Amino acid sequence: MRPRKVKEESDKELAARTKIEKAKAAALFPNMESNETTSTSLFFDIHYAESGVISRWTPDRYKRLCVFLSLTESELASLICLPHSTMRKYMSQQQFAGPCCLLLTIIEHRFKAHHGDTIKEPLPKFPANAQPRDP
Repeated sequence: MRPRKVKEESDKELAARTKIEKAKAAALFPNMESNETTSTSLFFDIHYAESGVISRWTPDRYKRLCVFLSLTESELASLICLPHSTMRKYMSQQQFAGPCCLLLTIIEHRFKAHHGDTIKEPLPKFPANAQPRDP
């Protein structure tokens, strides 16, 4: 039996993979490298990352919420104070900004709370020891 050759990752492939992983981490943890990060802000970022607030919003999910609410895509954008052109950009890029995702999640939770794949607690509970700034 011949040993398998393991393909080694080129420097270019490694750099590309690293760049993709950093972009994913930045999307999930938008304040990761901020000098103003506190334990409370990190707690919130972790809550949103674990619950999938950003990663779950796709054009299909957006359209599904529109149908459920009997709104057009533009009407739902207006409901969350999102310019129609920005909504079209998000739809074409198949990626929504964090604040938009949070608003959509809250609306979805409010109107579809018993439909299985909604986030049960879209807003995190404040930690008992929350401080305005870490010492």
